[in-house]
Amino acid sequence: MMGPIGILPIELLYEIFKPFHDDLDFITLATLRQVCVQWRQIIDQPCHWRDLRITRPEPAYLLKRHLRAHHAQIQRLTLHHVKDDVLRHVLSSYPALQQLCITQWITLTHHAFRLIATPTTGVQRLEILGGPQRPFLALDGPALVRLLDACPCITHLSIQQCIMPLRSISLLVKALQAHHRRQKHAPYHLTSLTLPIGACTDAEKRLLHQQLPHLMHLHLQQT
Repeated sequence: MMGPIGILPIELLYEIFKPFHDDLDFITLATLRQVCVQWRQIIDQPCHWRDLRITRPEPAYLLKRHLRAHHAQIQRLTLHHVKDDVLRHVLSSYPALQQLCITQWITLTHHAFRLIATPTTGVQRLEILGGPQRPFLALDGPALVRLLDACPCITHLSIQQCIMPLRSISLLVKALQAHHRRQKHAPYHLTSLTLPIGACTDAEKRLLHQQLPHLMHLHLQQT
């Protein structure tokens, strides 16, 4: 690389790139890594990509383009203002992902949960937080079951501050029962479940535990 910046020590280059890492400006970093081999080696350090917060609305094609080189390193991801195609992309393309937080969307339709049949993500904790505006989340019983199938390692699922068509635990139980009749598989690993619906009866809890035998914590929060 020509010019004075080409002879800067690596320690100083780390300090130059640090503001971009602190601001989690992954688009700028993805551009800078193309300047030269030295910059790429510094920016591509796995520690810089394990925990990402994407605060701007970004279409799926930009995530694919700019995070392609790092999708196997991302372990924790927070997405603000997410859309259907972005959620599908993340849940099907980031094999090392363990924690995912979705916040402040306008509307998420059932298409966001029509995922590929073969699970590719190791997500263990999923938080879907609507925020003060309580946006609509088109997640009914069958769609929630599809989400569990797409994330077979999930242990903690928290859905809060949003409006859902799933209005009772009995509807979720029926969806789980129907799914188990159609397709036999190992029990889900879910141990903690939070949903924005009203309280349920003891009988409904017993039926739910039959379908989710590892469930230890059930939190129901009426919107």
